[in-house]
Amino acid sequence: TLNSTGGNLVDATHLRTRELASDAPSDGMTIEWDAGRTKWAPVYAATVTVVHPTFTPSQNIIVDCLNNRFLVTPITVPGVLRLNQIRLRVSGTVSSTGDVGLYDSGGNLVASGGSGSVDYNTTGVKAINVQGSPKIIQPGQYYGAIICDGAFQPQIRGRVLGTASVGILKGLGYYAGNGTTLPASITLTAITDWDAVPFLVFSE
Repeated sequence: TLNSTGGNLVDATHLRTRELASDAPSDGMTIEWDAGRTKWAPVYAATVTVVHPTFTPSQNIIVDCLNNRFLVTPITVPGVLRLNQIRLRVSGTVSSTGDVGLYDSGGNLVASGGSGSVDYNTTGVKAINVQGSPKIIQPGQYYGAIICDGAFQPQIRGRVLGTASVGILKGLGYYAGNGTTLPASITLTAITDWDAVPFLVFSE
């Protein structure tokens, strides 16, 4: 069913005799039948609510600010994620804060907690609210990162894969830098291969 507005714009109001919702779509959405509203409405084709590394977090690993390093780990997002929180567990305390976030396949920071959002002064689970949430993360390859400020070595939960694994998993390693805020971009080819996988959970 079409509706002509002002004699120029023709707008579809129905599809197969069923009404189309007037909701504004976002990039990557498709149209799906919403039985509760009895309308066709824009939705993301496939969504996920939790994304995390595939390795079991069986050890404590170091975020090595002392040697000017922050940890990076590859993350695959299999569906659209409405990212609200990033979670981790601090297992060894220091007097420091930092940041945690997500880089896209071009090395651009697409989501983070922001300056000082990670508190390393106390142990336990940290639920970091993402700035400007929810951030709509499209399916693809990403890189989780966690940084700390100063000459410290806080510990978080993760997994050390061993020296024999160094260089096998592309993008797993550390990047030069420290501070309370992650840099706006990183050069993915400048990630130094390492064997420590930080257990960072990205959730709706």
